[in-house]
Amino acid sequence: MQNIINEFIKPELLIIIPVLYIIGEFLKTKCNIIKNCYIPLILVLISTALSTLWVLSISTITTYQGLFASLFTSITQGVLIAGATVLSYEIIKNTKSFKTLTPDIEQNNQPINIEIDKKPLSIPIEEKKETTI
Repeated sequence: MQNIINEFIKPELLIIIPVLYIIGEFLKTKCNIIKNCYIPLILVLISTALSTLWVLSISTITTYQGLFASLFTSITQGVLIAGATVLSYEIIKNTKSFKTLTPDIEQNNQPINIEIDKKPLSIPIEEKKETTI
């Protein structure tokens, strides 16, 4: 998995992923001015700006071709880094919510109540029968 990531994202830029994660968490929890749907776009802009700084700091640009190659690299790296950040956030969020949504059936022998078309449907849980061999 690490080799796949290193093929697409420059290893020097991987440190931006946790930085963007912290910025995204701050924007989501502490900053009530920004809507949640705009946070990925803000992360793309920040990661593209940081990637551009890095690419320009290591590149010697002498022609227009070098300039456009550097801009392409920085924009591509910025989008990939922001995508990795948002993906990691979603994986962490869904893993946490999955643990809280799955009930322990052995401890909770209550029927599962589901509403279909506003009509309650009760599904009883079968008790585990122990068999001995």
